[in-house]
Amino acid sequence: MITYNEYIEYRTLSSREEVFDWLRKRETFSNSKHYAKQIVALVEYKDNNAYDYKKKENKRSYSPIYAHTFKIMIPQNLNNSIKHDFANKFIVNFDIRFKKNLYCYRFIKDGTGEYIEFMMFTRYSFKRKMTKTIKYNSNYYQDPVRKRRCKKSLPGAVLLHKKGEPKTDNNGKIIKEIITVASKEDRIFKFTSFKKWTDSLKKIIAYVKMTMITKIYLKIKKLSLITIDKQDSVLSMQKKIIKNQMLIRINKQLSELQNSIYLGYMNDKQTIKCFNSLLYKINSIAYKTTLLLGKISIYLGLKQSFANYRINIQELEDYIYSLIEDFCSENIKPYAISFLQ
Repeated sequence: MITYNEYIEYRTLSSREEVFDWLRKRETFSNSKHYAKQIVALVEYKDNNAYDYKKKENKRSYSPIYAHTFKIMIPQNLNNSIKHDFANKFIVNFDIRFKKNLYCYRFIKDGTGEYIEFMMFTRYSFKRKMTKTIKYNSNYYQDPVRKRRCKKSLPGAVLLHKKGEPKTDNNGKIIKEIITVASKEDRIFKFTSFKKWTDSLKKIIAYVKMTMITKIYLKIKKLSLITIDKQDSVLSMQKKIIKNQMLIRINKQLSELQNSIYLGYMNDKQTIKCFNSLLYKINSIAYKTTLLLGKISIYLGLKQSFANYRINIQELEDYIYSLIEDFCSENIKPYAISFLQ
């Protein structure tokens, strides 16, 4: 019926000022209790190790990336507990490395839309300071004459230190340093096609909604089926079966409609009120023995021929479908049109 409207906005933060400005704007939540201290360590590491990207004439200019941000739309009127669950499930489904890597998030309301905005870091931040032995990252060859480092190809070059060997000071003591973040950055935000990448993120949002939101708060409303009694005649049983088949088909339409409303971000109070009115109207006519369509009266009781009953039930079903279509035209299609504009 209605395609789900997934929204995602991605951008990078290219300075420590942008990172701290992000934190100051709204109440912030995180997967770490000590996120502020960890962010300071991550920012300081980036300050000290960022490449110096200089703008060159007629060439693209690059900026260091301090953090990545997502802004995603979520269904309206979720309670805070569900919002937190939604945020944490989305980010871990995006990349399982965020079970360890630091991320922060906040809730935003913009007009009628509700959003979660994330700030994520791709370098692991240690919860406690770590001591690391400084090692040679390659073989160290020395010129025996000049007593300085040289290439392996130099005649007479001496292998003074092997790759991975600890470095020592002038007194022969192993050199160590205090580290708070990992030196290696996780390659999480790497993609060849930005569109395909963002499309995959939209699928993750839809997955989280369908596996979580429907189970938690979306209780599908439906019409009750007609009870078939053992004492019913065979003909009455057949007629009730036809009626139930109609009710099952209508329930399927109503179920799809409710999924579209809740999972497509259309669950504002007015739309829900109109849907409840639709459901009440359908429920009030679905079980009547007589349906009035203008000046035409259609008998829906069991005391008529099997052929007439089937035709009249079809008339009832067609009329209910017309009510559903009218509801969609007045309440659902405007959402789709405004979303595409």
